[in-house]
Amino acid sequence: MSMDKLLKSVEKRFDEAVSMPSSICHSIGYHSRLPDGCVCHSTREAIYYALALIRSGKKKHLARAEKVIRAVLALQETNPYKQTYGIWPWFQEEPLEKMAPPDWNWADFIGAALCHILLEHRKALSKPLVRETEAALERAAWSIFRRNVQPDYTNIALMGAAVTSAAGRILKNDLLTEYARERIKAFWKFTRKTGGLNEYNSPTYTFVALFETERILQLSADMETCKYAEKVRRLIWQSLAEHYHPATGQLAGPHSRAYALLLDKGTIRYLSEMTGADIPGKDSKEEKTDLSLFSGETHLPCPKEVAKRFRKLPEKELESTRRFIRREPDSDSCYGTTWMTEQATFGSISRGCTWVQAHPLIAYWINGKKPAVFHFNFLKNGREFSSLGFRTAQRKNIALTAFHPLTDRGDYHIHLDHPADQTFRASELVLRYSLEAENAEIHELSDAVFELRAGDWKAVVHVPEGSFDGAPIACACGKNDSAAYVDIICYTGPEKAFKFDESLQDQLAAAVEILPAADPVKEDLPERNTENGSVITTWRGLQVTVPLHGVPYD
Repeated sequence: MSMDKLLKSVEKRFDEAVSMPSSICHSIGYHSRLPDGCVCHSTREAIYYALALIRSGKKKHLARAEKVIRAVLALQETNPYKQTYGIWPWFQEEPLEKMAPPDWNWADFIGAALCHILLEHRKALSKPLVRETEAALERAAWSIFRRNVQPDYTNIALMGAAVTSAAGRILKNDLLTEYARERIKAFWKFTRKTGGLNEYNSPTYTFVALFETERILQLSADMETCKYAEKVRRLIWQSLAEHYHPATGQLAGPHSRAYALLLDKGTIRYLSEMTGADIPGKDSKEEKTDLSLFSGETHLPCPKEVAKRFRKLPEKELESTRRFIRREPDSDSCYGTTWMTEQATFGSISRGCTWVQAHPLIAYWINGKKPAVFHFNFLKNGREFSSLGFRTAQRKNIALTAFHPLTDRGDYHIHLDHPADQTFRASELVLRYSLEAENAEIHELSDAVFELRAGDWKAVVHVPEGSFDGAPIACACGKNDSAAYVDIICYTGPEKAFKFDESLQDQLAAAVEILPAADPVKEDLPERNTENGSVITTWRGLQVTVPLHGVPYD
């Protein structure tokens, strides 16, 4: 990344009044109450801008870097009696007490940049600022220590280990060094026992986790911590390779957390550079000047024995199943199944909920310059809704999913907007199966079987009769400029209160198959039986069992 071009791209946005870059707020719907479209100043962007200014090696940038660092340090909570001690707000305009709620991860994200500044560029800063920065890092490190994130929070578990290990080195604090060492050892043992990363196969956070192992190797002086970081780094690359689909250039599903259906250009570029593979969608002419792509680490290449998997599939057809979240009994564990051919891929997770960040069932196939994407969402008034659970069974290119209400999830987010009485108001509740492709088509083969087609492949959705809150479901087809879809309508009408508790019942299911466009379709439907408060759904040898009524998420 050219530091000069990166800094030039930020220059026009720098706000001298607050000594931070400005940007337009794009709300993700939680933590921050700032409205979309307002001007804001991001603490995370600012501190990495300061690091980039110092990294440029030019004296003319140091004065600004010091101003930016001081502006960010001033926003940290320094009162040790407050729960938010050691963390920062997202934005200069929105103090911690106004956030909804504050994000404790900001001790990790800002702290990581401070580690780079203090370990790699201490001599560039004035001595008073070094002392102030060390004090801020110490507060952040103890916030991380006190919070003590467990290994199932994959990316933050690793980032916290990186920050506390580096902080232990910087502050000459053996307790922080020991804590980081034990934290990454516990992460390694937990992940090996589970079978995979709990934040499984995330197009966003798997890479964050990978970068944090690189940060540990770059900043930690503890040999044992680094040994485990390298083990985790190799495990993550192996996981990425297992799920990478060469023809579409995408990570095959399922995805635990993601913010887009397709990999962004920065991730595509990173994969190409680290593996040596020709990744579809790479733009060799694009300048790497996005500050969000800079986080201080020196990236390490993919291990050679793994990199070859990014060039082609080892077989013409693959099917794999991996446990990602371990529970007792094992039938309650979360298993991901992924099917691949040279042109298409289809993946699903065995259980979960319908929150916006998850891709629990998703397929990709070749479709011109941009792959087609097939997936489902549960929508309340047109926005993703989190309080529906599901179970899925998949075999190769077919999958069966049954749904059930959840009594302890939120609205848009899984818990940040959870209503006290578990009552949601809605004028529309819709389970939508979508095919996102410019040439997407929808064909209604019957009133219960729908074909979503683009290019040489199609997804066929089979919907049995069902009900939601005592009323029968209905199906409707639709199309817009970018997608075709079939809606399974649970409710539409005047705004109504739905209490997601044990009294709410549904019988809601759908089956899916991914086929070459020319293949004939068998218009069979899933069958359902209700026994002892459970709904058992079967289809083509697949079976899923869900509660008839609302239950807590497990």
